[in-house]
Amino acid sequence: MNSTEFLKYYRHPGLCGAGEVPLWEELLREYPWFQSGWMLYLCSLRASGDPRFEENLRQGALRIRDRRTLRRMVEPEKNKGSFPSGEYLAGGEFASGLGSDDVVTGGGASPESALKQQLIERFLAGGAAFGILPVTASTSPGIDLAEKAAEVSGDILTETFANLLVQQEKYQEAIEAFEELSLRYPGKSVYFAARIEEVKRIMNY
Repeated sequence: MNSTEFLKYYRHPGLCGAGEVPLWEELLREYPWFQSGWMLYLCSLRASGDPRFEENLRQGALRIRDRRTLRRMVEPEKNKGSFPSGEYLAGGEFASGLGSDDVVTGGGASPESALKQQLIERFLAGGAAFGILPVTASTSPGIDLAEKAAEVSGDILTETFANLLVQQEKYQEAIEAFEELSLRYPGKSVYFAARIEEVKRIMNY
């Protein structure tokens, strides 16, 4: 089914009957998220008096965002005069499930809606499949987040942190931490120098 055939049914849901039920079932098997397809499927079920209508109406109501349009399509006798010239939708624009939130109720298609129509038709003509984007080599050098996370931030550099490094046997890092602390706190430089010597002795064992 191409977009022109689909629009014919969408604009004139009264054309839907028992003969179209298999068509919509096949469409919904392939595209279960297709809101407008669900609307037309429900119209066909109701028009043909199919006993599955009530059950499918509950399922469709969960999938269809525009309940007002659904009701107009499924219960046309309660909405007489809602659409001009006996059409449910007129003009060249798709309704809620097909890319526009506004229902066009008359006149020709706007340039914007014509562009949308062309895009949709090209997509459908190409098999209605999304292509996989090719992987391109990045020109910017990648950032190694693991290395960045492992870097010692000056904010967390404390004597307790330096002692943890000693307990984890990361002696070289502990020495660097004590040296940094010695520069930050000159009053304790003798203490930190002693700690550095202690770590060096542990390293030499």
